[in-house]
Amino acid sequence: MYRVSRRSGFTLLETLVAVAVMGLVAVGSLKLAIISQRTLSEVAVQREFIDRARELRVLLLNEDFPTGGEDEGLKWRIKTRDVPVLGGLWNAEYRTVDLEYRGRRMTLFAP
Repeated sequence: MYRVSRRSGFTLLETLVAVAVMGLVAVGSLKLAIISQRTLSEVAVQREFIDRARELRVLLLNEDFPTGGEDEGLKWRIKTRDVPVLGGLWNAEYRTVDLEYRGRRMTLFAP
């Protein structure tokens, strides 16, 4: 008599499906890591831009400052504006500071 033995284990098809699923998970994880790294570097650049803009604003409020220039990649241009107030009885004077840093732009308003 012949005896039929059943082996326990995975078939080739089950193994291929498992490898394919693991590959998809690995590709998704890698893509997520790359996107996270890009976002982190963008946030770092924006934070540096805001910090530099704050420093420039403090200097602008406390001392005479050139109307335009560049410092370590930060470019600025200062314009003085006059706006009539109360039907022209008074003029409100303020300055706008146009900033540019690594392709990003910002406008500050200062008294």
